[in-house]
Amino acid sequence: MWNDTVFTWMPNYKDFRRNLKIIHDFTDSLIRKRKEDLRDEDFGQGKKNRLAFLDLLLKAAEGDQLSIKDMRDEVRLSAKYFHLVSYMLLSS
Repeated sequence: MWNDTVFTWMPNYKDFRRNLKIIHDFTDSLIRKRKEDLRDEDFGQGKKNRLAFLDLLLKAAEGDQLSIKDMRDEVRLSAKYFHLVSYMLLSS
């Protein structure tokens, strides 16, 4: 793979860290907003019982008190898994 120490010396490192922070801040704000929406008692009334993936993850993690970072990592890993599965299905 890639050595992080060597990467810190590269000119692209600062851009990478800045862009990664933007992505993480955006993801964290989405997770916080969805958590607040799910707390509202009127949220989802009159709709079908289908929930988006993030909503399912938030509902399942209600008792565990996962941090925003843990939720972000879980979403990231699940997205990688779904990407891999779809690739495998399409390639066969």
